[in-house]
Amino acid sequence: MPTTDEVYAAAVASRAAYLSESDARQALIGMGWPCFQWLDSGTSTQAFVAWNDKEAMVAFRGTELVEL
Repeated sequence: MPTTDEVYAAAVASRAAYLSESDARQALIGMGWPCFQWLDSGTSTQAFVAWNDKEAMVAFRGTELVEL
């Protein structure tokens, strides 16, 4: 079962996926994830990988609704 800190880190990462690359980087560095790689397909997929000496975190943006 995840700890409260792990759940909080996942929530921060989920939110950070919708920020700009620089803001996401700062948010994750502030949470203790000093290594950060932004991934952008150039069309519609944005994500990042953040890691430290013990763990790695991957977060993606969700599907963007363009039309109903």
